[in-house]
Amino acid sequence: MSRDWRLLAASAAVALVLGAALRSGGILDMALVLIPPLLLPFVGTRKRGRIELERQIAPSLTEAGRPVSVRLRGSLCLSERETALIRERPPAGLSTDGPTETLVHSSRDGVFELIYRVSGGRGIYLFPDVTVQRNDLWGLGEKVEETKVSADPGSGSTGRDLTLIPAPPVFREINPQPERILPYSGTFTSPLSGRGIAFSGTRYYSPGDSMRQINWRASSRRGRLVSNLFSVERAFELTIVLDARIGVAEGGVAEELFEHSVAAAHALARRSLAEGNRVSLLVYGGIMRWVHPGSGRYHRFRLDRELAAARLADHVAFRSFDNLPLRSFLPRSSIVVVTALLPGDVEDLLRIKSEHYDLLLISPDVVKLSMRRLTQNVPRRPGAEIAGRLSREVRSTAMAILRSAGVPVLDWDTDESLFQQRFVGPRSSSR
Repeated sequence: MSRDWRLLAASAAVALVLGAALRSGGILDMALVLIPPLLLPFVGTRKRGRIELERQIAPSLTEAGRPVSVRLRGSLCLSERETALIRERPPAGLSTDGPTETLVHSSRDGVFELIYRVSGGRGIYLFPDVTVQRNDLWGLGEKVEETKVSADPGSGSTGRDLTLIPAPPVFREINPQPERILPYSGTFTSPLSGRGIAFSGTRYYSPGDSMRQINWRASSRRGRLVSNLFSVERAFELTIVLDARIGVAEGGVAEELFEHSVAAAHALARRSLAEGNRVSLLVYGGIMRWVHPGSGRYHRFRLDRELAAARLADHVAFRSFDNLPLRSFLPRSSIVVVTALLPGDVEDLLRIKSEHYDLLLISPDVVKLSMRRLTQNVPRRPGAEIAGRLSREVRSTAMAILRSAGVPVLDWDTDESLFQQRFVGPRSSSR
């Protein structure tokens, strides 16, 4: 029952007790006058039917910041003197545009539709159950219940979760050079010769060569049969290691830096999957979240949800790359580490390189981002310029050591587009 009904019932009880104690007929008459309204919520009610609610979230997976339409519709059985307040509770972190509650009357046969839009940052948002508050015509009877929502059959989503992923920037070709390729067709030009479309050279004819391989112009010039050679185009396996450790920076700088790292990992995964390669993801931070290698549309959906749920965390066992599970990676495959480089990471990365992995590094410029935040409110902060120069020298030295060891490095200035950045190292030129 509602608060007004409980207040009225308490007043009637007090009047009855007080009238009986004082033997006052006037007070008893007042108590008897208050009793009939207390029975009004029970008059004309019937057994309540089942509430049917459907929620459609379109689209259920999209880029962060874009508005998403949420439509809630349903029907419920109401008596002649009853109304119902349907209230949606969007998850914390989402901003809403439009009404999130509606009042349903029995005159509309209990059918309603509620449409509003939400938007927010990267993450996975779970919508709770809908609150249904029933009231009678006089506002005395009240019943609040949580009702589960089913998905709209034509929406293709669960109707309970919304996944917002970072907007993937355009990524250049990274030109990996793995020592081990997969026996599947792809876009990676293997150094091995075979059937393909990429011309790699010629050689003299040997028994067993197909007649289609013969280069008749070169054969007429040399007086001997010459066969064309083609490079095999195969797929490879790429492992993306996303650094989610706390300690690279502090406060808002760490969060902004991590958002850039997630965007880079997302763009790299999308491009590699589009080229037909197998991609795996390891989020390395408080815990290790591992997405096994795979390809295809469903695997892309798994990677999107994992990147949307990634958060900065801290654990004593994962404060360095020394505990990376290298045995879980395909031997002699390509590994791309997305990190801002903590002290001591260079030695761990060199150890990974020595295990015959094709290692590449994408590193957002934490020094420039930190200096911009540091001098934002206080332009001439004492010692800030010296600290920035020292940090820049330490970072440049670490990058130089990795490049000299044969690790291509992309030192990403986050003020510029990722498409404008290039790997610097033994394979700095793109294909």
